[in-house]
Amino acid sequence: PVAVAAWLYLVVFGSLIAFNAYMLLLAKASPGLASSYCFVNPVIALLLGVWLGGETVSGYEWAAAGVVLVGVVLLL
Repeated sequence: PVAVAAWLYLVVFGSLIAFNAYMLLLAKASPGLASSYCFVNPVIALLLGVWLGGETVSGYEWAAAGVVLVGVVLLL
């Protein structure tokens, strides 16, 4: 039952809602801005892992997150 609930959650939120939100973003923003989510997504996942999962992140990983964010700023 837990695996089925997790699968349903991923289907609804990870696929249906996320895809529709991305299509809405593409309709209202430039493709370059809309595609920047894929660069910021790992940094958000890192922060959520630290905040919600209690994960330990090294200095190199924080530096890498900074490089990613600087790259996104330069891209935009």
